[in-house]
Amino acid sequence: MLSSTPYTQTNESKKLKDRSVLVKGVLLLAMISLVACGGGGSKKSSGDDNSTDDTTGTDTNTGTATDSTGNESGNSSEDNQETPEPDTDGDGVADSSDALPNDPKVTGIITIRHDIGNLSGAGGTEIRRYKCDTTCTLKDVSEDADSDSNPENVYHYNDNLQLVLHEEDADDNGLVEQTYTYSYNGSLRSSAVASGNIDNYTETYTYNSANQQTRTDHDTDSNGSIDHYDTYEYQPADTAKIDLVRQKINESDVAQNVIDYVYDPAGELTDTIFSNEESGLTTKTIAYTYHPNGLTNTVTIDEDADGNPEFLFNYYDNGALNTLEKDEDSDGSVDINETYLYDSGILVGIDRDTNNDTTVDERVTYTYLPNSRFDTITEDIDANGSIDITVTYHYTDGAQTAVSKTVTADSNQNEALVIRREGHLGTLNFYRVF
Repeated sequence: MLSSTPYTQTNESKKLKDRSVLVKGVLLLAMISLVACGGGGSKKSSGDDNSTDDTTGTDTNTGTATDSTGNESGNSSEDNQETPEPDTDGDGVADSSDALPNDPKVTGIITIRHDIGNLSGAGGTEIRRYKCDTTCTLKDVSEDADSDSNPENVYHYNDNLQLVLHEEDADDNGLVEQTYTYSYNGSLRSSAVASGNIDNYTETYTYNSANQQTRTDHDTDSNGSIDHYDTYEYQPADTAKIDLVRQKINESDVAQNVIDYVYDPAGELTDTIFSNEESGLTTKTIAYTYHPNGLTNTVTIDEDADGNPEFLFNYYDNGALNTLEKDEDSDGSVDINETYLYDSGILVGIDRDTNNDTTVDERVTYTYLPNSRFDTITEDIDANGSIDITVTYHYTDGAQTAVSKTVTADSNQNEALVIRREGHLGTLNFYRVF
């Protein structure tokens, strides 16, 4: 980060009283040059006259410094005021400390470059721009997947951190082919408009007095007419918990898809049911159970509503994931079982049973540095007690922060994130790992 220390410039404002003698003029210009350049020695402010080693004195009647011959040097301490450093864009940050001195919306920039296999930027580059005063507000994010300086996606935010514009360059030619513009009424999004070569549509959103969304109108070609709409129904206000109970998607004459939400008497969501209203068939279900403290106990997902769930998540009563059971072929039997291991609430390992025979077939172990950053991730891919892959993280703190990981199995898998800070970012503490 550039220094924010103000630059001090001596103000030579006294007029010469006698310009008739050429020698005096030359002498005066030489002295001014000497003062402005620091006198060829240590830099002193003009108020340090009494500590100088030259032979100048001070006329106490006029406050005008004179040399040993009595000639006025025009170096009065009353005229030596510090000149504030310029702030071209008026954002309250001096130009030398401002990442973009001509842009009042941006004071600081963070660049994240992802290197893979020792190829700089092979994993893409992300640039985040902020406006910082007492706090920092994210203004825009650009994503450049191949680090060619033509970002494929740029996201712009307002002062409330609401997305207001998404620009897309799908073919990476440096031209924006698609935009998505979002409007708000306070904290509620009121509309979304897509315009470009990929999509052209307008969506408008309606809310009730409790700020719950009740309807979405879809104008699929932005011609001013509503082509279909979605509706949302809620529990009455006198129930234990006001929540969404039914969502109808893509309504025209008959809703094509419906999502029903079912709650227990305590107002906890117990089931989410996806169905087609025209056929009456259920297409997907999600079921929830809870610990006595109200935190989730289990989540069961049946992707095709055939009674054989594909995923079963089990949680501890502190909210941490305990086990994950997967039925990959939806035949009613568990194929993969993962167990998550913790130490003082921090994930330290995952054991995988890849054929559900209660034997651990793969093991992943995590270690951490004292500041809770990753230290190593090791993989024993056959659970024989021998480490097959070790990923080691390396950190370099400072204005440019490098986070890299070394993979023992294949150096081409080595990766690094280089995080560079520019301009004024206040106390913003930005960090990212893989």
